[in-house]
Amino acid sequence: MARHCEEDRGHEQWFHADLLEIFGAPVALDELFAPEFADARAGALAIAAEVFRLADDRLRVVLVEALEAAASVGFNRFAAHVRASGVAGRLQYFDGRHLAVEDDHELHDEHVERELDAIRFDEAERAEAVALIDRVFTAFAQIFTALMPSMAAPRLAA
Repeated sequence: MARHCEEDRGHEQWFHADLLEIFGAPVALDELFAPEFADARAGALAIAAEVFRLADDRLRVVLVEALEAAASVGFNRFAAHVRASGVAGRLQYFDGRHLAVEDDHELHDEHVERELDAIRFDEAERAEAVALIDRVFTAFAQIFTALMPSMAAPRLAA
């Protein structure tokens, strides 16, 4: 378990280092609230809101799984964009290294998979779970679509 905690700290360090590489300077708080990040913020806030709207622990598990799945799809596409931009060796969080660490999390082991497969929903609960998954994927799409133009910034293209 300690290995995962250390890797999670690496996520944050990789994220900050990549922002520095992308923007050429630390991103100030007021820049994060600039109009060009409005769509990415809205997507992130939509995901955060899901945490507070769920009252069923099984749906909270669905949320975690949906976040993992959406992140996997999004980061795979984002990593491909990074490679196509010719900056793969300069980024860590937004390239394949981050994905490799994510895939190694305990959430993906066989025991956990069996436990997840044992969760049952009635039809109404299943519809709510599917709607939750759709909202998470929509929010991730919004975030990644909003961030893609940053990858074409002159600093990275150079």
